[in-house]
Order: sequence, then structure tokens, then C-alpha cells
Amino acid sequence: MVRRYVFDRKPEILAASGKAPVEAFVPQTHQPGQQAEVDFGDVTIRLAGELVTCFLFSLRMSYSGKAVHRVFAS
Repeated sequence: MVRRYVFDRKPEILAASGKAPVEAFVPQTHQPGQQAEVDFGDVTIRLAGELVTCFLFSLRMSYSGKAVHRVFAS
């Protein structure tokens, strides 16, 4: 019981004494269809038994969090 109490209480004591960072949350708001994150990169895959370097395209919509990933071997 003591171990559990110390585990639960320690973060509160550290925060009150200024020795621990206080958790913070910064809300983000995005309008539908307004912003997206895009990334490109190389991936190595095994295709027909041999290693092939392909190109990865990644798109993530900021509003919904839905993503599309495409791999191109050219």
C-alpha cells in the first residue's frame, strides 16, 4: 500500500516543489481539407526474391488523421 501511495503521490510532490515539469497540452484545430502533411522516402523491399529500393509517398490529412501511403518501384 505504501509503494502504491508513493507512486501516485510522487509526481504531485515534485510538481508542487517545482522540480518536475508540469504536463501541458496545446490543442490544435484544423479546418477540413485545409492542411496535410506530406513525406517522401526510400524503402527497401524484397520483390521476387531480390532486394529492390522503392520510393514511398505518405500523405496525412491534419483534420481527420487519415493517411495514404504509396510505394513506387521505378
